[in-house]
Amino acid sequence: MNAHQLENQPKPAAPYCIIGHYPKFWNEFGSLLRSIFAPRQFFQQIRCLITRRRPVIHVGLLLPPVESEKGSHQSEHAIAFGDRVSVIHVFETFEYGTVPAHVVGYATPELHSALNPEQEKKICAFLVEVRKQKVVYIAQPPMRQVGLIRSYSCIGLVLDCYSSIGFHFLANWENPEHNYPDVDRSFLQAIFPFLSKATKDELLSMGLDPTQTAWRVVLPGYLYHALRSGNQDFIPTSKEQAYFP
Repeated sequence: MNAHQLENQPKPAAPYCIIGHYPKFWNEFGSLLRSIFAPRQFFQQIRCLITRRRPVIHVGLLLPPVESEKGSHQSEHAIAFGDRVSVIHVFETFEYGTVPAHVVGYATPELHSALNPEQEKKICAFLVEVRKQKVVYIAQPPMRQVGLIRSYSCIGLVLDCYSSIGFHFLANWENPEHNYPDVDRSFLQAIFPFLSKATKDELLSMGLDPTQTAWRVVLPGYLYHALRSGNQDFIPTSKEQAYFP
């Protein structure tokens, strides 16, 4: 298990490796402006811009080259920082798309970044089964099944997919209420600005109780700290682990 920021050097484009991306610059700048009247949040944003420490806001699974969309920069060799690559992910629903690659994670050691053929086959079968169902987005918990409707966050899909082949990167991720860090509303809005405009009904549809000031959300950045630690069943200890590295 390992994880890397691609800004330092390109990394192998292994099928179903975990691609993450950072906010666009203007999103970061907007978050800074919105935090001016919240001093603690403002200084946090200033520190992040200076140190180039950024939150991972979304994750998806890199598609094998034969499944990649036309026009992506994906190859069998390497991914560089900012390359648009083809992924399968949960955005508003379960879908194929292209995203900029900023960080990458592997379930296997760095010298053997690719999964073995049997693992790839099982992941493919898992994704085929998910695709047969109706999938909707949810933020908390990261996965929920009600009848024939399956709900995922972006990280929920990735964690469930890898669980199907025996990798359990985060402990108790299906029910983070027990031992995950509280993530206050202002911190979450700084990372995901659209939440500041969400109505009460929209928050409820994502599993976020609008009467609460903090939630125990499984953030995408937690996954990369888990992979870098090299230990399965990793438990995040701070909401600051939304940032990687």
